[in-house]
Amino acid sequence: MEEIMKNNWSRTVRLAFTGSVASLLMGCQGSKTATESSPMGDVAKVSEVSKKDKKSQKVDFLTEVKPLLENYCLSCHNTGLLLGDLNLETRVLAFSARQGGGAIVPGKPESSRFYQVLKLKSGDKKAMPPEKHRMSKGEREVIFQWIKQGAHWPKDSRGTLRPVKAGPVVAMLAQ
Repeated sequence: MEEIMKNNWSRTVRLAFTGSVASLLMGCQGSKTATESSPMGDVAKVSEVSKKDKKSQKVDFLTEVKPLLENYCLSCHNTGLLLGDLNLETRVLAFSARQGGGAIVPGKPESSRFYQVLKLKSGDKKAMPPEKHRMSKGEREVIFQWIKQGAHWPKDSRGTLRPVKAGPVVAMLAQ
């Protein structure tokens, strides 16, 4: 009997602690009581909420999008190597009018040629970045959410992209 009480007390404390930590991590949007449970377990319930919150959070260009563009895109889409008639060095260049429409259509990722080529299946000749340097599903989701949220890109010098040494093109040419 004493062992059952210890296990119940331990479970209650664990659930309360998990709920408190989840509330703190999610900005105190509510707490989980010891009586709540999920068939997938408490961790699954917390991670479901975290994924939903992540999609509703504003994507930050400087910390989330800019590094992706610099690492995956800029080595081919710059003033010196203007592949696909797309230059991603600055906001003005990236959003400039192009033949066939804008590469990035704020608020419309599915209409944005830039996003369309990112989501193409591996092996498709038009898929970008090239085969060995593809973005992960999570990274593509960041780009999707950023465009969907209006594709905010600072107009000042913080929005200027800088090439990363040994980017995909350099790595491909070295092979």
